[in-house]
Amino acid sequence: MVYAFSFWERRTVRSLAILGILALCSCSLSGSGGGSNDGGTSDGNAPVITSAAKGYFTEGIAGTFAITATGNPVPTITCTGSLPQDVTYNSSTHLLNGTPAAGTKGSYPLSVTARNGVSPDATQAFTLVVVTSGTLDETFGTGGKVTTSFGTNHDEIDCLAIQQDGKILAAGSSYIGSYYDFALARYNTDGTLDASFGTSGKVTTPIGTQSDNAYGIALQTDGKIVVAGSATTSFNSDFALVRYNTNGTLDTSFGTGGKVTTPIGSAADTANAVALQADGKLVVAGYSNNGTYNDFALVRYNSDGNLDSTFGTGGKVTTPVDSGHSYAYGIVIQQDGKIVLAGYSYNSSNEDFALVRYNTNGTLDTTFGTNGKVVTQIGTYHESAHGIAIQSNGEIVVGGYILPSSSSYKDFALTRYWP
Repeated sequence: MVYAFSFWERRTVRSLAILGILALCSCSLSGSGGGSNDGGTSDGNAPVITSAAKGYFTEGIAGTFAITATGNPVPTITCTGSLPQDVTYNSSTHLLNGTPAAGTKGSYPLSVTARNGVSPDATQAFTLVVVTSGTLDETFGTGGKVTTSFGTNHDEIDCLAIQQDGKILAAGSSYIGSYYDFALARYNTDGTLDASFGTSGKVTTPIGTQSDNAYGIALQTDGKIVVAGSATTSFNSDFALVRYNTNGTLDTSFGTGGKVTTPIGSAADTANAVALQADGKLVVAGYSNNGTYNDFALVRYNSDGNLDSTFGTGGKVTTPVDSGHSYAYGIVIQQDGKIVLAGYSYNSSNEDFALVRYNTNGTLDTTFGTNGKVVTQIGTYHESAHGIAIQSNGEIVVGGYILPSSSSYKDFALTRYWP
């Protein structure tokens, strides 16, 4: 028997059939995505915490640490645990912020969670460490200390430089065989030797036939390293420069095989400091013996190690500051390109801080002090300047020591001069 549907019955059957087809399509689509969404949606990316698992604050000093995470949608970040007094966490900015109170030194374990509705949530065990200013950084070397031996005899550091990547360069001298040689070491930020530099992080370079001592270091913008000091042959020392590639090998495009020696006076010449001009030229400061006394000495080199003949006389300048010996130990270049040296001079009775400023061509800047020279007596016996720096307002700060008498002890000495 054939059953005849009425108009309304036929319309009802068609509607049910369409709903069934839609239900089948929905099941097929949901099944093609890889399974269940229990615990969160599959749309987007699960969160990942990208900030370090440890941060450092200092007692009494304002600090900030940003906790960061990636994910889509942008995750919310919670931080739970006990914080040091006067330090808070802002869940909107994801910043740990504040000035730890005195007595809060220690480690604070925290739990960080990032979630955005996409599984799984990201979690991190975070440690906030509060330290005391001036204490050793125990994450560096062993308890904040590192010692490095180049051989079986004396080694010493006389100058330091910090690379843009945070690695530390230390230059000085190492006693190899019968004489000292230039010595250079590079350390990772944790104080370990950088095995990618030289031989296991260390380089030694002989220059003269006798002792060679490094006292100054400068980093070029291309990462090459310039070390300055003295090289001795037949008991007569000359200015000495060595340029190294970023891996510690000698830069053979500089001087002769990476080395330059420059005689200035008739006897001992020693470079104590080096600075890099904006145009890539190198200015080197120290002292030179004129046959009777030592004078301030300044030499400028082109970027290839050749003397800059447009500077002084054949690239060299010597300056007697007072009636006796004069020694330059520090150098700084002003924003206008003028060069200031700092050291000490002897006036037949005592030694005083001494400064000399030069124009960009090596002539004395007669607008500075008396004909380009300044001598400052601090005590009545002996003072010597070894460091110099320029403040943001152009004032010149000089540091060294004062020895009040032959039977007393040295003290820090600091002076500041108008530019």
